[in-house]
Order: sequence, then structure tokens, then C-alpha cells
Amino acid sequence: RRYAGRELTRDSTCIFQVSSSAPRCVCRVRAATVEQRKRWLPRPWGKKFLRPTPFVMGEGLGEKTPIMPVVPRRLPAKQATPGLPKHQGGANTSLLAFFAACATMLSMFLVVTHIAPGAPTDLASLSGADAAVVFERVGPDAVEVVWQGAASSPPRGTMFLAHGCNHAATDFFPRCAQCPKCTGLPEETALVGKARARGYAVVAVSSVGRCWSGAADVPRVKRAIDAVVAKNVHLAGKPVFAFGVSSGGAFVGILPFFTAVDGIIAQISSVRLPKLDNFSLAEELRAQGGRGDFPPVVFSHMARDELTGKLIDGAKKYLERMGTPVRITELSPLPIHDGFFAARIHAASGDGLGAVGVGGAGGAIGAETSAAMAGALRQADMLDARGFLAEDPRASNWRDALEPLAAADSLQPDKSALSEVLNVAYALHEVSSDRFDEDVTWLEVKAEEAKAGRLGVVDAAAGAAAGGAAPAPRATIPRRAAA
Repeated sequence: RRYAGRELTRDSTCIFQVSSSAPRCVCRVRAATVEQRKRWLPRPWGKKFLRPTPFVMGEGLGEKTPIMPVVPRRLPAKQATPGLPKHQGGANTSLLAFFAACATMLSMFLVVTHIAPGAPTDLASLSGADAAVVFERVGPDAVEVVWQGAASSPPRGTMFLAHGCNHAATDFFPRCAQCPKCTGLPEETALVGKARARGYAVVAVSSVGRCWSGAADVPRVKRAIDAVVAKNVHLAGKPVFAFGVSSGGAFVGILPFFTAVDGIIAQISSVRLPKLDNFSLAEELRAQGGRGDFPPVVFSHMARDELTGKLIDGAKKYLERMGTPVRITELSPLPIHDGFFAARIHAASGDGLGAVGVGGAGGAIGAETSAAMAGALRQADMLDARGFLAEDPRASNWRDALEPLAAADSLQPDKSALSEVLNVAYALHEVSSDRFDEDVTWLEVKAEEAKAGRLGVVDAAAGAAAGGAAPAPRATIPRRAAA
């Protein structure tokens, strides 16, 4: 308080601060003598602390260099008799300390010799048909990650799955001992099964909020993928594909700006791309930490969603103008036949995910129950003459017709297996596993072509450096004139 806000000299000011331990004065000094500095230092509190050592101004300290007070230290013990140990235990304590150190070194040796050096963390335990589901929280902010190794070993790559709004990573895997929070909705578990069958380790991450946020979720997803790859030694250097639904589809569209992604599938969503004012797309990608080229894109689009279809058409023109391969897959409405529910809502054991059922509807739906459900919808006039849903399930009263046959299903939006597969049948806005294999096959081909192109550019550059022909300049979009 004595020096708070007080101008000590013409060229210095001492600012009063309060820390967790004790008040202190922090002085920013332009020029000072040793005697001035002695007076400015805070007085120690209590008799058990030494007076701080005076600060001597040295060379290289500028006008804004903060001069911090020396941390108070306790008075040293009285000087002991020369030649004897300085602690009070005497020579016997030194001998005990010596034996304790030897015992510690011996125990460390026994532990280290039982660890197999360089043992791989992949293969049998993390890959294969019986690979377990892993639920964990990664990093200081406890990112919720659920992942599972590929069904084959060694794995082919990594498949990141981004859920839609009001969903989470736990929707992609059925409830099991390793993931008691998991719910295992039917379309999500089917996606996981197909990706694993193709040789990909599947990684799902829960967003921070109800929907995905680029600023908040990008570093969390990068951290989660890096953590999984670090535990699976055979994933290093392999392709990374990203699949996203709705909000997740928009999110995977911005991932290439921040990390290396070999291909994306944006389902029932377009992608948000920057308007080029001063930089080309490649320059934007490199500036944010990406690889420099936008990866191949698949737009998995539902036929009834006209608004998203228009956005996808615009994004397709833009990406193709930038040289990015684009594929559009249309998901058409599905007829509700007697075997529809049995085919869409099944036990997850067939996908190598465990024997627990999916969707919160008591596991697999049998053929008889499936036929009864289809008949109930027909009787309620919810199907047209060809078996297609006459109304959007998000607004119709299908629950009144199916509730007596689905006592174990919650029938709640975004949580019910029946709700999800009916939305798929209507083909307006829902996650779907249909045509996923086609889309991934196309991405694999385009990713290989892009990789070969990058290697060709590197080889051409190396040849030019060695005296060969120079590579063709990279095409960029002309910068727009200032308004």
C-alpha cells in the first residue's frame, strides 16, 4: 500500500499487485541505481524471511522490462561443524538413504526388464473382427472419443465419423461393458460395421455443443484422431477419411483447412467454403495448417431435401472450378415392406460390435414383428399404394400405430431406432448407411490419384533442381480487385 500508484522517480512507476501468497510491487523502470532499487523492493513479511537481494540493473534491460521482487526464502539453518553431515540424522541416516536408493534402482530394473521393448500396440488387441470398442476421454478438456479398430489387420486407414445435431459419438456403437453410455442407433452402427469391414479403424468424437462448432471442435477432433493413431502403430501414414451428417457434414468440410484429410463424405449437408478475395483456395488451405489441396468430396444427398440440393450444386461448381473431384450420391425414398424393419434394425453382432442390440428397441426386430409394423402403417393409411410413406415421419402420427408393437423403443426423436429408419425411408433429412460402400470406393480411387499427383509434382521439382525441366506452375484463382 505504501508504493501503490506512487511515482517513485520521474521515469518509473511502481504498481501494486495482489498474488495468492502475498502483496508485491512490480516496477517497470527505465533507469535506476542500485540504491533506488533497494528502496523499491517490498519489505518481507515476518521475521522468518530474509531481506530480498538487491536487484542490479544490467545490460540488455529495456524500458518495459519488468523487475520482479525476489521470492522470499527461509533463513538457513545454523552452520554445522565442518566435516560432519549437515542434516540432523548423522551418518546412520546417510547409510539408510544409500540402501533405499539401491532398493529403488533394483525395483526399477525388475520392472523394466519385464517390458518387451518395442512391442506393437496394434494387431491382435486393436484390430481384427473381435477388436473391442474403446471409450475414453482425451486431453485436458476430456474430449469424448469412442473408437474401434479395423476388422482386418493391418488396418487400411482411419475413418472419422461426425454425428448430427442432438447426437453424440456414443450413437455409433452399441451399449457394452466398455461403453455403457453407448446407444447404438441402427444406421450409425451399420456405418461403423461397413467401415471396419473395409479395413478402417473408426473414430467418433462428441461435439462440444448440441451441434458442431469449427473454432471449438477442430482442435478437439485433431487431438482425438492423433491419440488413436498413436495407439495404433499401423495407422501412421495411412489415409484419413471423414464422414459427417448434417452439422457434422458441414464440419468435415472445414477439416481440410486445419489438418490433412484424404477425402470427405458430407451427408445431407453442403460444405462451407471461403469466398476468395485475396488468396486462392490452396493458399487458404496452407495458411490454416492444411495440406494445400482440397480433398475429393462426396455429397450424399436425400432426394426430398431440395434446399440442401441447391447448396450442394453451388458447392460442386465451385470445387470443380478449383480442380477438386466431386461426386453426388442421391438417396431415394424407400418402400415399407414386410421385411423393412427387420432388415434395418438388427443385432450389431453381425458387424463385429458385440451381441447387444441396437437402437434402444430391444435389439433385433424379428420378421413377424416387422410384418406387423408394416401392416399397422398400412392400416393407418400412412403408406401409399406403392408402400412409400405418405407424410414426413417427423410430423406424422406413426407412433400411435407402432407403439403397441414397440414397447421397448423410446419412440423419442434422435433416440429411437424406429424414428431413425422411418426418416431414412422418407429420405428428407437423416443419417443413412445406404451407398456408403460406393462412396468410400470412389474416395479411395480419387485419393490414390491425388497422392500420385502430389508425388509427381515432388518428382518433377526434384528433377528441375537436378537440371531437368521445371514443373508447370500451380494454377491459382486471380485475386479480385479491391472495391
